[in-house]
Formats: sequence, C-alpha cells, structure tokens
Amino acid sequence: MATSQSTGTALAGMPPSGSSGRGASRVQSTVPVGVGSPEATPRVNGSSGQAPGVAQAPGIRWVVSRAAAPVVPARNSRRPTVGGPGNSLRTNQTSWQIGNHRWTAAGTPRVGPLRFPSGGPGAEGSGTRTPSEVVGTRRRAEGEDNLMTTAGGGYVVTGVTGGLGGRVARRLAERGMRQRVVARDPGRVPELPGAEVAVGSYDDREGLRRAFEGAHTLFMVSASENPDRMRLHGNVVGAATDAGVGRVVYTSFYGAGPACTFTFGRDHWHTEELIRGSGLRHTFLRDNLYIDFLPLMVGGDGVIRGPAGDGRVAAVARDDIADVAVAVLLDDGGAHDGRAYDMTGPEALTMAEAADELSRAAGRAVTYHAETIEEAYASRAHYGAPDWEVAGWVTTYAAIANGDLGTVSGDVAAVAGHPPVGLREFLRRNPDSYRRLAEPAGT
Repeated sequence: MATSQSTGTALAGMPPSGSSGRGASRVQSTVPVGVGSPEATPRVNGSSGQAPGVAQAPGIRWVVSRAAAPVVPARNSRRPTVGGPGNSLRTNQTSWQIGNHRWTAAGTPRVGPLRFPSGGPGAEGSGTRTPSEVVGTRRRAEGEDNLMTTAGGGYVVTGVTGGLGGRVARRLAERGMRQRVVARDPGRVPELPGAEVAVGSYDDREGLRRAFEGAHTLFMVSASENPDRMRLHGNVVGAATDAGVGRVVYTSFYGAGPACTFTFGRDHWHTEELIRGSGLRHTFLRDNLYIDFLPLMVGGDGVIRGPAGDGRVAAVARDDIADVAVAVLLDDGGAHDGRAYDMTGPEALTMAEAADELSRAAGRAVTYHAETIEEAYASRAHYGAPDWEVAGWVTTYAAIANGDLGTVSGDVAAVAGHPPVGLREFLRRNPDSYRRLAEPAGT
C-alpha cells in the first residue's frame, strides 16, 4: 500500500503475505500479527478492561507486565528538524509551526510508527508501466501552462499507486474531474484519462509545493508507518499552505488520539492537529481496519493469532472509504469543513466470527487463537523487528480487545449515499482476497 505514501490508510500493522496494504512489509508472514489502517473514534483510551498480564500506565493504554517486550516510547535519537522558511517541526517535539500557524500538543509518549520499504517499479507482468506506456494520463511539459491554474483549480491526489489513493483518483477520472496525481515513480501511476502526473515525494517539500500549485483541494493519503512520518506529513501540509491549496481531505485512523491503544494511531492525531493549526479547510476520514486485510491475518496453518480477546472490530472496505472521499471532495460548499467521519463497516465482528466467515468462503477451517500480550510478543520475536514495530502489530489486536474499534458508525451511508459492505458480501465480491486460504496448507 506502495510508495513512501501509505495506501491507506489503513492500515498496515502486520507483516502481510505478499500483500500491499499501507505498504509492503519487509518480512514475510507465516504468523499473522495485525493490521493497522489507514486507515482509521468512539473513544480515546477505550474501556477499563485489561488483558491478562497487562498493567495500565499513564499515557500508554497497554503495557506488558514484564520488561522483555514493553510497549514503550521509541528512542528518538535521529529525529531531524524540518528545514524551510517558516516551518519548524521535529518528530519528537510537542509543538509545530507551519507558516504563521503554530500549535502545541500535550506531551504524551509516542511509539515510533512502523517502517515499510518503498516499492520500486514492478517486474514484467506486474501491471506497472514506464512513463511512455501511461496511456490517457498526461505529464505537463517543462514550461507548459499549469492546466489547473489556468482552468481555475482542480484536485491533487497523493498515494495514487496504492489501494486507496488509486481508487479515489479513478473515481474522479470517471467523473471527468480535473486532477493532478502525485507519485514518486510516474511509471507506476494507473491509467487515468485526462489526469496530469506530477513527480513528488513526501520527503521533498519544495517538490510537493510545485506539484500542488494551482490545486484548490488536496486528497492526502497518510504516509506509510515510518519513524519520520510526522516530518513527512509536515512537508505535505507545509507544501499545501505554500502552494495556496484551500482544502485538504486527510485519511486518518479510527480512534486516533495522543495515547490511543493502537500505537501507530497516535501519529494520525498529531497530523490532525497539525492540519487544524495550518488554517486549511479540512475533513478527516478516520478509517477503521481495512476489511480487505482480514484474510491476510490468517496464518498458513489457518489460524488467526493475536491478543484481541472477545473484542470487536467494525472493519471497512477501501471501496467504501473511496466513495466517501469522492463525495466529500466533490462537495465544496463547506458542509464537510471541520468534520471527522468515522469509516466503519455495517457490523462489528470478533476475530472468531471473522474466522467463521473466512471458513465459509474458503471452504477450509479458519480459527482464532486468543493470545495473551506476552504470547503475542513472543510469537513475533523471530521476525527480528524493532520494538516499536512489534508494538504496533500487537496493539492492533489490543485495540480490538480494548473496545476501541468496535463501534459501528453511520457515516459511510450518510456521506456516500449507500450502506457499507460487510465481510460476507466483501468476500463474495472479491474471491481473490481469500484465494490463498482455499489452497492446501503448505502450497
């Protein structure tokens, strides 16, 4: 879910098996460990329940009772300061400034977010193309007039090589909307009739400013989980203000808060505060876990393992999020300004119920094993991932157990104009999503 930009959302708190959610993991999965969305808010810090062996601590909802695998703030020994006129941002600081706007956040501990390597151009047959092969998607030539500036503005969409940004860009193209799509590698941009392609990276504020110039609305897909994600998001927001963008629609996380259980969700809260302080008109789409990734939580032995207990998750399909995003983007009358929409499916399932649905679709037994927090850390130790990364994987499930992701919202239906899809219907429509589960174990 990918370039340096996240594919949404949504949510990548697991090492997937050949998938691309909010980025492709650097490790291969035989033991599923969690999905972090976007992409994704009924409560900050959830309910009062605790998992066995877990003690409550100020600022961090879930902490392992033994020192071997604590959920603790990452050491920020290499946190750079963002340069650039009028912009001050450190990823470990509690105050930010973009242009003339400054905000201060409570100094809550943060665990560094999950790092995924950026995907390069695909191999032959992967569906990616060189720039000369991108049919129907044009790149502005050097010195050519900015179409969106001369025509009165348009949309700029990031994350278009990922699952969520690509869906949004395609929907805008189908409606004949002027848009510029931003990607680090133009050869990976999907065919989008009438769209401009701009080369841009979240790591390059000035390049983003040029890419955003002339646009009135930015669809900002959150960066993939990365230790520098706040710096990258600061670049995007700063570039938008520098370029005169008037409005931003940002893919956040359901339950985002300064001390939310799901550690990667904390960056989303800080980003929301950054956008609020920027002066930009804004709308936040707080994505729950992607329903698309539930099949990827199943290990090769047909078991979902994690400390989710009997908690529930109202997972949402990326197609439904994209429909909401486009409805918001196309309505510039101000009705969505300052709003935060909770993106959920129509039902909240336990992991055991999700396993039953996957069993029914795949024709193979899929079960759920409720780990303790200690077991979850131990079963993931062999990946050799840094502590903050494993903490994100484990707290994906802990957030479910804590009740943070289990409230169903009516926002998808209210904004998109149709009800969201549930897991059973999603699996019926998307058999490829669970095809590997139908194969004999070990194949």
